[in-house]
Amino acid sequence: MKKFNGDPQGTMGLAILAFVLLPLCSLAAEETIRYSSSAQVNEAFGEDFIAAFSKESGIKVETTVSSSQTAVHRLLSDFSDIASTTERIALRHKEFGYVQIPFCRDPLVVAIHPDCGVDNLTAEQVKGIFSKTITNWKELGGTDKQIIVIIPAPKTGAYKNFCRQVMPDHDLNYDFSASRSTHVLDGLERFPEGITFIGFGATKAHPKIKVLKIDGHAPEDVRYPYYQIYSYVTKGNPVGAVQKFVQFVLTPKGREIIKNKGMKPIR
Repeated sequence: MKKFNGDPQGTMGLAILAFVLLPLCSLAAEETIRYSSSAQVNEAFGEDFIAAFSKESGIKVETTVSSSQTAVHRLLSDFSDIASTTERIALRHKEFGYVQIPFCRDPLVVAIHPDCGVDNLTAEQVKGIFSKTITNWKELGGTDKQIIVIIPAPKTGAYKNFCRQVMPDHDLNYDFSASRSTHVLDGLERFPEGITFIGFGATKAHPKIKVLKIDGHAPEDVRYPYYQIYSYVTKGNPVGAVQKFVQFVLTPKGREIIKNKGMKPIR
C-alpha cells in the first residue's frame, strides 16, 4: 500500500478553502464597463442595447445616467470607461487624446399632448411658440387653451441642439424646465396644453404623447429638418471590453435596435 505523506486534515482544509474561493475569483474576473450615458441616449435604446450586449458578450455594464455634459465630465474625471453624448466634445479634449465616435442620428422632435388638436407646425410657428409670441393653441388651429412650454434644462444636449438648429435668432422662453432632458415627456403627459422637444427615440416609451410634423415632414422623412448625432467618447482609441461595446452598435442586432426606435445607424 502506498504511504500517504502529509497532514490529511490540512489538505482537506486547503481543498475546502479553494472550493469557497472559486466563485469569488470567478466574480472578480468578470469584465465590467463603467458607462456614463446621456439621458436621451439611455431613454432611446440604452437598456435594450446594454441587455443585448451583455447577453452576447458576458460583459457587465454599470450605467450612470445624466446630461451629455456631465457624462463626458465623468469620463474626463476617470469615473467611467466610456461616455455617450448628444454634443460635440471640445477641441481641447481631442487634443488630450479623447476620441468621439458617432453611431446614431436621431430626429429632434417637437412633441405635444394629443388634446392640443394640432398635427403639423411650420418652422416659423415653432419659433413663435418657443419664443412666446404664439401663446394659444387656437392660433394654430387647435383648442382654445394657453400653450404651456416645457423644456429640458439649458445644460442638456437637447436644449443646446434645439437652440442651435431651431432658435439661432430667437430667445427661448418657457414655463417649466426639467432637470433631466427625458423628464419633459413625463411633464407633457401631465399638462394637456403642453409642448416640448426631445430626441425621437426617447418618445417611443411614451405612447400618450404626440410627435408633430414640421412643414409637413414626419421625423422618419429624409427632409425632416431637425436632428441630433449620438456619439460615444473614449480616452484614446477603444480597446478590450470598451472596444467590444462600441463595435456592438455596428452589428445587425445593434443596428436593429436603433432602427426600431426610428433612428438611423451611422457607420
